[in-house]
This record gives sequence, C-alpha cells and structure tokens, in this order.
Amino acid sequence: MGKKTITGTKNVYELAQERLKVIFNEFDNIYVSFSGGKDSGVLLNMCIDYIRRNNLKIRLGVFHMDYEIQYKMTIDYVDRILEANKDILDVYRVCVPFRVSTCTSMYQSFWRPWEDNKKDIWVRSMPKKAMKKEDFPFYNTTMWDYEFQMRFAQWLHQKKDAVRTCCLIGIRTQESFNRWRCIYMSRKFQMYHKYRWTSKVGNDIYNAYPIFDWKTTDVWTANGKFQWDYNVLYDLYYRAGVNLERQRVASPFINEAQESLALYRALAQDTPVILLDEPTAFLDLPNRYELATLLRRLTRDEGKCILFSTHDLDVALSLCDSVALIDTPSLHHLPAGEMVGSGLIERLFSGENARFDPETRTVRLR
Repeated sequence: MGKKTITGTKNVYELAQERLKVIFNEFDNIYVSFSGGKDSGVLLNMCIDYIRRNNLKIRLGVFHMDYEIQYKMTIDYVDRILEANKDILDVYRVCVPFRVSTCTSMYQSFWRPWEDNKKDIWVRSMPKKAMKKEDFPFYNTTMWDYEFQMRFAQWLHQKKDAVRTCCLIGIRTQESFNRWRCIYMSRKFQMYHKYRWTSKVGNDIYNAYPIFDWKTTDVWTANGKFQWDYNVLYDLYYRAGVNLERQRVASPFINEAQESLALYRALAQDTPVILLDEPTAFLDLPNRYELATLLRRLTRDEGKCILFSTHDLDVALSLCDSVALIDTPSLHHLPAGEMVGSGLIERLFSGENARFDPETRTVRLR
C-alpha cells in the first residue's frame, strides 16, 4: 500500500490500525455500517481481524440496511460474512419501508422496500432474523433512509445504555469532493477530541472514517494480502475490463448505479444466449461504448450468443456480426458488412434532412 510522506513511513493500513486502537479503547458501543460494497467490506473485515488478533472480549455491531432489491452477489456476500463471524457480531439487518430515492421513474421520486401491502410482489423473501419497522419506535412513514440511519444511532446508543457510541463508515476522500469535505472542512468542535477522521452526530455519538485516506488500490491490496472475503460482483466487472474507479455495487435504483446496472444486465447472465432490449439506452457515450466492448468480449471469450435491439446504428454496425433491420412490413437479416452495402439503410434515410454514408457507416445531415 502506498506510503504517505506527510505521516512518515506509515502506510494507510498502519494508520487505520492506529485509528481502530483509539476507537476500541475509548468507545464502549461500536458498530460498522455495512452495505456489501468494497469499502464497507474491507472496513468490516479489518475490524473483525482487529478483534480476533487482539483477543478482545467484545461484540461488534453490524448495521446493514437491506433494500430488498439488490444484486444477488451482494446478498450472498452479506449473508456469507455475517454467518462466518456470527460468534463476535451483533447484526442489525434492517428491512424497513422507509423512503428511498429513485431515478427509474418519471412519476415518483421515491420507492419503499418491504412494503406490507405489496408483499405479493416482493423481489425476494425477507431474511431470517431481519429487524422490521415494529422494532424501531422512532420509525414513521415519512422517514427517508438517511434519516433512519441517524435515528438508528441514537436508538442504539440508548438501547445499549452506552457511554460513547461510534459508527464506523467506510467512506474515502478519493471518491468525491463531498467526502473530502466531510473530513477536511474546519469543524474542530464537531470531532472526537482532535481526530479529524471523526464527526459528532449526537450527544456522545460519533461517526468515524478509519479508511478515509485509502485509495481504491489500497482496498484491493488489503483484500489480496489478508485473503479477506469480498463481493465477487467486482470480479465480473474486472473481467469485463471495467476501470477500478467505475465499479459500483450500490442500490440499482440510484442515479450513480445506472451505469453498473446496465453492465450487470449482461454480466450476470449465466446462459449461452443473452437477450437485451436497448441496453445502451440512457447511457452517456463512454458508458455506451464500454458496454458495447463488454458485449463483444462475452461473445469472443465466453462463446455467448447475444441478441439485442438498439437505435444506435453506429454501435450495431461496428459491434455486431449480423444485423436485422426492420423496414415495415419487411425484416432484413444480413451480415453487418453486407447490410452496409445493401442500400437498405440508405432507403430508411431517404428524406431531405439526413442520409446514410456507407463508407463511414454514419448518418450525415444534408
């Protein structure tokens, strides 16, 4: 892991260990916010390892907000790590119908997981030992998921009759400006003592960010060096050639995850034939061609047959081995090269405003 010259010869792992020492020495109620992603996963693994190596006689809380709709590999990872360490973990697996932002609807700004009146269309059964809305007296139907997180910290602090409570969160300043600002903005009265990597969220309740200075490569170095378990969805992204910084396993409904969701639709199909309906729709240009490259790799490296509909003529002609063109009432199917020279595409652009150029395989304005 990379050396941080401003702190001498200590690397980010060693600095994180020093932060954990402070936390486990000075807080009597400690829990990790765990989503199933790489950052919260490496933080949870590091805490579990710290407890076991130091023979600490404590139980570590794990706060997991189960959003019902999630990638199967993420669910499997969450189940796996919680089961493997149940001897030292107190698990708070929350299945509550709070409001959750969505970018998949033109008609509503939020949706609710685990709604009682929609149980017949739940994506999956509620996990065993899940905590429901009845377990949280502070819950109300107008509450958003981020509000629930804040109230949960206060509820757990009181429930444990704790002196000091610390929630460990796996955010890294490399991820966004907002996360950088969370650590480095001037807030000396909102920290635990002078530890910049902490933030006061209530009376004797703090958030801590032990891996705030880690890079993405540090996360994977730690997973490899210590053989820690992780979400294997990242393996699919890696094999597909997705850049490390663009690999996301967040809730599929939020805006930041739309790119990954489009990739996942292709990656997760363990079948010889994949059928996709306009997979490049709503993607920006870089992600459109990233997905196209992935589809080509799946056909060549894994021998899959992929059929997809699209309005992106340039993607179809540059990517596909053969093209089926709908020219009502006819359907023409030819190898891509023959389709370009057949004159069929030019006929679709017979109006005054645009024409198809077979030499460049592009549509040009007249």
